[in-house]
Amino acid sequence: FLPAGTSLASHALNLGHALLTDPLRDGEHAFSVPVVDREKAQLLRQIKAMEDDRDSYAQERFLSKLCVGEPMGLAPWGSLETVEGLSDAHLETARQDLVQNASVTMVAVGPIQEEVLVEFLETHWGNSDSRQALAPPSRPKPNALREIHDPLPVDQAKFHFGFRFQPPTEAKGMEELGLANLVLGGGIQGRLFKIIREQRSLAYGIGSDLRSWKGILSVSAGIDASAYAEVRDEVLAQIKDLASGGVQPVELEMARAAVRNSLLGLSDAPASLASYIGREHLLGLWRAPADRFTGLDQVTPAQLAEVASGWQPDLAYLLAEESQS
Repeated sequence: FLPAGTSLASHALNLGHALLTDPLRDGEHAFSVPVVDREKAQLLRQIKAMEDDRDSYAQERFLSKLCVGEPMGLAPWGSLETVEGLSDAHLETARQDLVQNASVTMVAVGPIQEEVLVEFLETHWGNSDSRQALAPPSRPKPNALREIHDPLPVDQAKFHFGFRFQPPTEAKGMEELGLANLVLGGGIQGRLFKIIREQRSLAYGIGSDLRSWKGILSVSAGIDASAYAEVRDEVLAQIKDLASGGVQPVELEMARAAVRNSLLGLSDAPASLASYIGREHLLGLWRAPADRFTGLDQVTPAQLAEVASGWQPDLAYLLAEESQS
């Protein structure tokens, strides 16, 4: 809607920078007291209501048990005790740490003015030597399978199963990891959905997903609590079969098709492409979608078997009525 030759990019970027580096003060307070009080009250209400969202609550409880003592085991919104104890001084300390030390990455997609973005970065974030590099996360190896049953009244029990692995360090290995997950349960074409839900009727819904940088494969399902042992054992059996070379050609081809569809969809929305670029940057891979599209044919069932053999079971978790579990 702007006149030809007009741009607001520089103004918008500088406004965003000012909001971060020079926030609105409230007298002697680092932030507006009414705003801080309002946001604290809202966050406390959300935390107290978390149990009512059984899916989200089970997910966070599972991660807290799977990753005890690790940053991923901490809920991103904190606890009631920590939020209640926050003051504007705590928020100011966190803001200063962010401004002074955080690693800065800019991803831009669309009809951009590159010179405006470069000038903004050089002006405000040019001293890259003082920035913190992202350290790799902790990746502990499980000693043995742990099992935890959390008692809570639910209409449908929530099952989560966590596996650890050492992430690949190169692009080819990351592609193999993604395809192996798709064969296992990363979609309705995966084994978990077809076997555990459709063939055996042991779950209302089930699937698997990856936290590639962290080295975690997690399976989640809604089940009857009485089916817990059968679901746990079937997940283990399917991973064992994949690791022993049981990947069928049709399974691999369906997984390839799923990846190709996702790559083709990147151009449909700038946000999707930006997210893809950001993830590639985080992983240090910088895989071009076109190269991935053609390279999928090079992945073999034997390579997927090797990937699955590295998935080590860590925690089987169930949120269910105490009498059911």
